[in-house]
Amino acid sequence: MIKKISALMLVLVLTISFEISILIGNVVASSNQVELLSSAWHLTNNKTEAYQKVDPNILKGKDRISITYNLHGTCLLDGDASAIIFDQNGWKYISLSKYGQNCKDGDQTVEIALSDFKDAGNAVLDTNDPLTDFFHSRLWYDASFTVDVISAAVFSSSSGPSSSSTSVTPTVTQSQAGFTGEYYDNKYLIGNPVLTRQDDSINFDWKNSSPDPKISPNTFSTRWTKNDNFTDGTYEFSVTVDDGVRLFVDNEKILDKWIGQAATTYKVSKSISSGTHKIVMEYYEDYGGAVAKMSYAKTNLTTNLSAIPTVTPTPTLTTTLTGSWPIQSVDAMKSTKDMVCGQQSESWIGKWVDKAVELGANYVSISTPYENPSCGDASSYTKTWIKVIRSRGLKVWFRQMPLSFEGIYNVQKNNSSNYLNLISDYVKSHADNYQDGDIFTPIPEPQNGGITGITYCAGNVCQFAGQASFNQWLRDAMTVSKNAFAAIGKNGVKIGYFGFDGFVAWGDNNPDWNGILEDATVQAMGNITIDHYPEAIGETMASGLDQLQARYPGVPIVIGEWGTINGGDVQQQVKNTMGASKRPGVVGFNYWQFGPGGAGEQLFNDDFSNRSQFADVQSFYKNP
Repeated sequence: MIKKISALMLVLVLTISFEISILIGNVVASSNQVELLSSAWHLTNNKTEAYQKVDPNILKGKDRISITYNLHGTCLLDGDASAIIFDQNGWKYISLSKYGQNCKDGDQTVEIALSDFKDAGNAVLDTNDPLTDFFHSRLWYDASFTVDVISAAVFSSSSGPSSSSTSVTPTVTQSQAGFTGEYYDNKYLIGNPVLTRQDDSINFDWKNSSPDPKISPNTFSTRWTKNDNFTDGTYEFSVTVDDGVRLFVDNEKILDKWIGQAATTYKVSKSISSGTHKIVMEYYEDYGGAVAKMSYAKTNLTTNLSAIPTVTPTPTLTTTLTGSWPIQSVDAMKSTKDMVCGQQSESWIGKWVDKAVELGANYVSISTPYENPSCGDASSYTKTWIKVIRSRGLKVWFRQMPLSFEGIYNVQKNNSSNYLNLISDYVKSHADNYQDGDIFTPIPEPQNGGITGITYCAGNVCQFAGQASFNQWLRDAMTVSKNAFAAIGKNGVKIGYFGFDGFVAWGDNNPDWNGILEDATVQAMGNITIDHYPEAIGETMASGLDQLQARYPGVPIVIGEWGTINGGDVQQQVKNTMGASKRPGVVGFNYWQFGPGGAGEQLFNDDFSNRSQFADVQSFYKNP
């Protein structure tokens, strides 16, 4: 039986430290090759971690690593960061599934260039930077598995791996006759492929059909992989697709046309050295005709890289964005959820909402609890905010919270409550709160309730038993909410927009983790809404969105919260963040925190005078 690891796959972490005197590991007879392991590692679901100290200078002068391992039939999921090296600038990683023979039972050896190890921003590993002092392997799993790591040796390709090593001598990856095609029943290359087969070539015109009865027509994707032998020279790759395509040579992207389009041919020239090289083509189909063709041949060209479309029809983009975001919201959490027991007057709320109108917002996000705490009337306070917001011609984004979900207003956190029934009953009993065009989030940031084994659980109470439970709840919340709004005749309310942190959504700050959102959940939601506090974790919005869009190409993105700026130049952070979010595929932005009570990012003061960054945000909300 084929065993599959889904979540964090085989992770080999190499790091080097200033403690130059430490050396535990096997330096082989050749000064060129250094074996990192003093003994083989046997990793199972009962033993998921192993450590090995190494010389802190071990990578200097080396440019390749040879890894010998046995998967025992385990299938590494494509894209997981299964081999990782740390330098002083953070994670650098590759996926073993792109190098070795996946799902194989038996020993195999792969040689990998250290320059292939890159972070999410495509920065290459710096082997000259001092690193920490251990070699680390870790497996995360949700199925039984056994993986042996027999050898891991670094060497310089100028001398080649040493035959005197006590470890297994690395072998050269062999050329394969055709392509391994992995076919997904979604257009995002997410989840497990529903079909894996050998294709002699990539030369398909499925018209309005699909590659196989297992795959639905119109929305599917495919990744083809082949290791082929090349002689030194320039090669021309010819690609014809309807719709999107990405083409890689040895993990270098040489063509990126991940857009909806009629059948279009692109020609790309690439200089390739002698030896075995890995060719990967990724493709997605989004309604209409389905064409995927690719071939390559050696030419006399000297150009290193060019991409020239020979046909240029007007693309049909999945998401078109010009000018302002369709959803331009400001968040009132500090003045709604946090003030139920010390409510502001209607006139004060009017001044607050007037600032939103001045800014150019079309939504106001409110976060009052579903129930009334003992100290205040949340229901009436909610209606006051709704009344004022509507009087100014704006729509409402409801981001309400059950009291016991996170344990707010001194209510004990409870994981036995039926929150779906509570949400449904609330919608039906407050039908006059809602209008078509409003946004309804059943529970914002639901991961904050705690997911067993994945996130922190406040008070040791986890609302979700694990990844599957969390995803099922999200899908059920979508269904229950849709049914509730249908029952009150408000089918025009937009539902979902939950707000996920980067760790949950795409593995931010943990690049060997691809996030826990299942493809069925993403399809049910129809978008991914993220809450992002980049300055708090030393990252930029641009980097986060690059990672998210690479993880879920073509899926609309909404910035559900942005704020909590920790010092620095607030105006510049606003410009950088909102500027990075003005890109195709991002369809909404909720500025948090709009009014007083934030951590420096609020746009106006207690007396309703504008802060310096008000005009910066206004320029994004009002101008294309």
